[in-house]
Amino acid sequence: MSEKQTIDYRYFYWGPLLMNFKVPKEVLKGLITRGRKSKIDARRDLAGHIDNEKNFSDNDLKWFVSKMDVQFSTYFNMWKDTTRVDYNEIFKDCGLALKSLWINFMKPGEYNPPHVHDHDFSFVIYCKNPPKLKEEQEKNIAMSEAPGGVIFQYGEMEKWQLNTYSFRPVEGDMFIFPARLRHYVIPYRSKGERISVSGNLYIHNLKSNQRQYIGI
Repeated sequence: MSEKQTIDYRYFYWGPLLMNFKVPKEVLKGLITRGRKSKIDARRDLAGHIDNEKNFSDNDLKWFVSKMDVQFSTYFNMWKDTTRVDYNEIFKDCGLALKSLWINFMKPGEYNPPHVHDHDFSFVIYCKNPPKLKEEQEKNIAMSEAPGGVIFQYGEMEKWQLNTYSFRPVEGDMFIFPARLRHYVIPYRSKGERISVSGNLYIHNLKSNQRQYIGI
């Protein structure tokens, strides 16, 4: 094909921005240590069918932000770049602020049903998996995601298009996503505890020191 006949193909994707990366081991260890010390029951505010869910203290929140501020900024900047052409201007004086942070100590059979979160963005960090979970997942023959898998869904299921991303998180995996993105976790049977940490973020105007609401 000659230069004049070359076709410029462009592909357009739309929907929520989901980001995944690895969290340093020192942060995972700190979250587990601080979470085990917490006495603040978080279950009334959460969707999970999990017996042991605890909120972190204000000091824990400050410590966590000091460790993860760069990652939150990276996500926020990518979200502005890819969501609307004017968002870099609208939110030029803004950043992400941590609203809430809790830890889930999950046992076999416990799970998170399909749900969404409040505020603007949310995240989940997988701190520890049961030793035999990977083996259990490899034995799965069902069409649905394997035990312990996390599923993110956007919109309705339609032929010829993608509305679901499924993952089998390992220790250190972190996902950040818009708070209203529907997600859920499949229960597992393997003996052992799975520990995850979740939280919510909101857009914060650094000049006015107030929450900045997203315009339509």
